[in-house]
Parts: sequence; C-alpha cells; structure tokens
Amino acid sequence: MEKRYEISDDGSIFYIGDDGTIHRVGKINGEGNIEGKTKSNVNGVLWFFLFVAVIISIVLLRVNLNLSSAEDELRNVAGNLELQISNLKSENEYLDKQNWILTSAFPFRIDRIEIGNTDGKGNIIDDYGSNLNAKGMRYLTPKIYYTGFVDRKSVTIKYKIFESNGIFKYIYPYIYLGGGDFRTIYRGSNTVTLSGWGTPVSFYLKGTYRIEIWCNEVCFGTKDFSMD
Repeated sequence: MEKRYEISDDGSIFYIGDDGTIHRVGKINGEGNIEGKTKSNVNGVLWFFLFVAVIISIVLLRVNLNLSSAEDELRNVAGNLELQISNLKSENEYLDKQNWILTSAFPFRIDRIEIGNTDGKGNIIDDYGSNLNAKGMRYLTPKIYYTGFVDRKSVTIKYKIFESNGIFKYIYPYIYLGGGDFRTIYRGSNTVTLSGWGTPVSFYLKGTYRIEIWCNEVCFGTKDFSMD
C-alpha cells in the first residue's frame, strides 16, 4: 500500500501505517526546513560516508608513502647490485689476466719423473721406474707425469743431467739454447715422454745422477736416480 503523508497543525509530518499506527517522520520549522528523524538520518548517512572517505584517503596516502619508500629501497638495492656486479666483473677480468700470465709461464706442473732405457727407435729396454744398469743403458729416456693448466698448448721441453757431485754431465739437446722436444700440453693429469739421450753403445758409468726438466727457461722439476 502506498504511504500517504500528512502535516499536522504544528508542522509535524506523519503517515498512518497499514496496521493503523501513526509514524512521525519529521517537522517543518519556521524557516521551512525539515527537522527530526528524517534530517537526522540523512545527516547520519552523510557523516558516515564522509568518515569512510577520510579513512580511505588516509589508507591510500599510507599505501602511496609505503610504495614510494619501497621503490626507493628497490632502487638502492638495484644500485648496490649493479655496483657489486661491476666490481665482480673487474675482479674476474683481473684474475683472468693474472691467470693467463701465470699459465703462459707455467702451463703445467710436474708431479713425477721416471727414467727408462730405450733403443734408438724408442723401444723400451728397461721400463720407466725400474732399476737401471749402466752397462746396459742405451738411451736415457725421461717420462713426465704432469698436471696441465691449459689445453692443447705447444711447449718446448729440455733437460739436463748432472752427476752426483753436482757437476754438469749431459744436456738435451746438445746445444741447449736450440732444439728440444716440442710437446702438446693437455689440461688435467697426463704424461709426456721425451726423447732419449745416449748412444747405441753405453757410455754411462755407475753412480747417482740428477735430471732437471726445463721449460720456458725455468726448471719445472728434478729427480735423483741411480745406475748400478
């Protein structure tokens, strides 16, 4: 049923409900404005929405401030990371250069040296590491067990032989400043056999000797050995 509003003599606005009850809505004051329940409800709703709008504004402001702080922090972190990456690149470039210089001078490390006895064609008479007999010695042949720091690098390897008293005895090649064995160095654990030094008829004497392995004009390793 549609509500029908009435105005009483004192300006009160009311309507009669379906059950016959009278409901006061408000009152018209002397200025023509509506006072009472209706105005109060309207003002209450307006204040509520105003309060909600203020809260939302405060929340958005704090969110914006937090986002701004977070962006600044991210910029700082990104800047620090870029600086660290740049420093690491510089350090790596320096280390690579130093490593190149080092491996150029020392492309391998000698772990062990063994001496064998071979004939003129390189066939083994006495295996590497076995007892050597001075009278049966033909070509004294060094075998190097090494650790390579570079891969497929060609080097020239030479060696010297000294008697037990330290007196220089033999050298390979005969003219030390020229010749030598050209060998390829591989990365990791490997072996390389050098050319033998001697004649088809032994000229070695019994005693203790020392061999020195040279590369890049640097002695890479030595070994003492005996001939019975």
